[in-house]
Amino acid sequence: THMLRKIVSDLEREAAGILTPKALREAATLPLAVHLEEYIADLDTRGRDWEYIRHVEARIKIISNDCGWKRLGDISADSFQAWRSKKAASPKTLNEYLNAAIAFLNWLIIQERISVNPLAKVGKVEGRGRETFQRRALNVQECQRLLQVSGSHQLFYLIALTTGLRRGEINGLRWHDVEVNGQNHFLRVRASTTKNHQSATIALRPELVELLKVSKLNTQDHSEL
Repeated sequence: THMLRKIVSDLEREAAGILTPKALREAATLPLAVHLEEYIADLDTRGRDWEYIRHVEARIKIISNDCGWKRLGDISADSFQAWRSKKAASPKTLNEYLNAAIAFLNWLIIQERISVNPLAKVGKVEGRGRETFQRRALNVQECQRLLQVSGSHQLFYLIALTTGLRRGEINGLRWHDVEVNGQNHFLRVRASTTKNHQSATIALRPELVELLKVSKLNTQDHSEL
């Protein structure tokens, strides 16, 4: 039939490189927002940290909106670099935007929705000597002042200061991860909440143990901290 001959012809032309594969042609017609939504869903399915997913989604949306990317064919290195040259942000932040976009585009290649990454050859912004502020650890007095004025966030800050856990890892803690009874006091950090996807057990300092006990007594919901 005519339809069968067309299918065979298209397959032959695809194999010869004359015609773009059907999967790429179909992907090109979909709004970029559809691809992004499916990418975010895949990250969630693979157990990536929710905070990481939120930042990735926000950065890609900002880039696509500012650059006018509506479909995959709109994405280009030139438009990204023009946007980046006008974006008021630190080199570190600009590189995070680039990393998010490249990871998304690499996923599209794996999914056979594009054949090449348009941003693959875009270089990172040099950050050395251009830091907007110097990072340093808080000294003892600064830690004490922070805890004194932290109010309802005191538990969060004390966990951060005494365990070294990141914000996303602390947000992922649940009361069943906390052991403050008996002689051994510790946190169980689940692999699903850590950046390196490895579980860990962290011993607790006495002041944190006492605050956790008080917080648990005053908390009706014994699931989240």
